[in-house]
Amino acid sequence: REDHHAEVMIRRASFNSTDGIADITGPLSRKLGLFYRANFYGRKAESFRDLAWNDNWLFNPSLTWRIRPGTTLSADAEFD
Repeated sequence: REDHHAEVMIRRASFNSTDGIADITGPLSRKLGLFYRANFYGRKAESFRDLAWNDNWLFNPSLTWRIRPGTTLSADAEFD
């Protein structure tokens, strides 16, 4: 994405669960054609069962380099 953009969502639900999502994107350097994006996801939840819970975390960064018109190099990663 060529402009800075950020979106955040937090949700509470049953069994004391909380979900959080963040998505940020924008240019690192328009002059060099470098752009970034990062997605974050987290969940912390209990259960109706004793000693059961659900904790998940995910981070997904990416970097794009527009070398010239018609040529793009992207690097993506996922950490869970």
